[in-house]
Amino acid sequence: GLFSSEYFVANKRYKNLDFSLGIAWGYLGNRGDFRNPLSYYDDNYNNRRSNSSAGDVNTGMYFRGPPSLFGGVAYQTPWEPLSLKIELEG
Repeated sequence: GLFSSEYFVANKRYKNLDFSLGIAWGYLGNRGDFRNPLSYYDDNYNNRRSNSSAGDVNTGMYFRGPPSLFGGVAYQTPWEPLSLKIELEG
């Protein structure tokens, strides 16, 4: 659909820090930081058709187009209700 996206993400917690790093395609990856790594397999992965209809399942568009990186770090402060976060979004 219009806001469809696919992504992979990895998380790691270390003491009071929570790290995440991922790669996204589609709406979440619209910044297009780099060339699609799947294009080494087939050049068709470089292009993502735009679709203006919502609610359709278009499996032919999965992981296509230029991807973007996203990630962040969250710190849990000693005061339980407060956590601090820094994020990078595609």
